[in-house]
Amino acid sequence: KTLRESDHNAQLRTANHQLELQTIRYESLQERIMETRRANHDLRHHITAMNSYLENEDYESLKSYFKAFSKHLPGNSSMVYTQHSSINMVLAYFAQVAHDNRVRFDVKMDIPAALPVSDNDMTVLLGNLVENAIEACCSQQKGERIIRICGQQSGDTLLFTIDNTYDNPIKINSSGVYMSSKHPGEGIGLESARSIAKRLGGYLDVAQQEGYFCVSVVIRL
Repeated sequence: KTLRESDHNAQLRTANHQLELQTIRYESLQERIMETRRANHDLRHHITAMNSYLENEDYESLKSYFKAFSKHLPGNSSMVYTQHSSINMVLAYFAQVAHDNRVRFDVKMDIPAALPVSDNDMTVLLGNLVENAIEACCSQQKGERIIRICGQQSGDTLLFTIDNTYDNPIKINSSGVYMSSKHPGEGIGLESARSIAKRLGGYLDVAQQEGYFCVSVVIRL
């Protein structure tokens, strides 16, 4: 009985730790998404300023202003990839990150606006996986950097695939767990996404195919 209670307490501590990590990553991602949205909001003020130069026929000032502004111009952050607002915010944010790091970012997403899954879960799950893909591409030393993301609802099942190119060695321990390339121990993002998929009655699968690291997620709705 003591052993069972000890094992149960250890499982609870692990679950609580994962929830804390997920909350931290969710808040961090939300903060970065809000920064991107604020930049988009400021766009109308820039347009007003440039329009003022244009009306006054001050073309030299307009040229200088536009040159300075274009260095900070949002790339794909206003793109609409899907009707689901939280998923779209995650994709739009990482599309900008991919653009800034010269990573090709292909998305084919058909997700309805409403899902019986919390926005927190969807943001953390998808955010962890896409962030991992971005990091793998950014550390890639040769070849084209590509991320391909697909998602769709089929009946009562939600399906996602995230594939990215890579050229760094992939470390797997004796239990088949993928190890982090940034710190000792397991990869937190991948295992966090796996735990969410499992909690939602689904699963996460990983494979390497022809130079791509491929993650598939199935969630039962």
